[in-house]
Formats: sequence, C-alpha cells, structure tokens
Amino acid sequence: MSVAVRYGAIAANPVREVERIESRPRPEPRALTMEERVRLLSQLQEDEKARCRDLPDLVFFALATGARIGGPWRSCGRRSTSMLALCRSPARWCG
Repeated sequence: MSVAVRYGAIAANPVREVERIESRPRPEPRALTMEERVRLLSQLQEDEKARCRDLPDLVFFALATGARIGGPWRSCGRRSTSMLALCRSPARWCG
C-alpha cells in the first residue's frame, strides 16, 4: 500500500488505521507419544477406506520423517485440513 501512496494511486494507506486483531494464544505443539503413534497406525491399517487411500503409508512417512503437517499431504494432492480432521476424530475414519 505504501507504494500506491508513493505513486499517487491512493491518498493515504488505509491499513495504517487498522487496529491489531486480538487472538487467543495457540497451544504449544506436541509430538504424539509412542502409544498414540502405535494406536493411530494400527487403526489406519484396520480401516479399509484408509488403506484404499494409502493413509497408513502416508501417516507412517510423516511420522518417520518428522515432516510438517502440510508437506506430505500436499505432495499427494490431499488437503492438510481434511487430514487434520481425520487425525483429530478417529470416529470419522470409518464413516
């Protein structure tokens, strides 16, 4: 916006008038425990839909490499938000 002001495209930078948005602090990220990893992988292996979508291999890859949540999912054309929903709600795996 400052470039637009500098070249006369706009009179003033409207962003300067915006107040900071307050938000709650995000919880600290944590790694899964060994028990959680074993349970996650075994439940994925037992689920037919998950196996058809190669989720056990994809999740194993992510766990083994320490990849960030979005990386492996994007590389195979999956949305990280939908994967997060699956991981947070095991009941949805069998739906």
